[in-house]
Amino acid sequence: MTTKRRVLGVLIGLLFVFGAAAIGQFRFARILPDPEPERERHPGSEFQMARVRYRTVGGGGSHGLIQPWWAIDYPYAEEHFFAALRRSSNISVSDTEAFVELSDDRIFQYPFCNIDMGDSWEHADDAFYPMPMTALGYKFGINYVVYAITH
Repeated sequence: MTTKRRVLGVLIGLLFVFGAAAIGQFRFARILPDPEPERERHPGSEFQMARVRYRTVGGGGSHGLIQPWWAIDYPYAEEHFFAALRRSSNISVSDTEAFVELSDDRIFQYPFCNIDMGDSWEHADDAFYPMPMTALGYKFGINYVVYAITH
């Protein structure tokens, strides 16, 4: 009987610890309102990225933000990628991104929609994130943008 009680005690303890951690994340996290879906192209910019918006249940995030799944790395991924694109090219980059659904005809105005580079853009300023992955994400993204603009 003592072994069963110990196992039960450990399981209840673990449940309490994980439950408290989950509640703590939601208690101190900020829930941002959905980004404005109706932004149009930024005048004077050669490049504006679009993020595909879709219906979602739940969400996640980092940096204390809770976002819908389609915006899980917003706005950090864009901020870091736009800065890298400006440093690496002469392309005039818009400071804002557009949000479009796949059924929206405006999607054809954006030859470059946010592709999933994992965490490489979002965590570019995180010292614990592997630098080779960030560099690879930037290489892919910049190559895609240059190709999209020139073809």
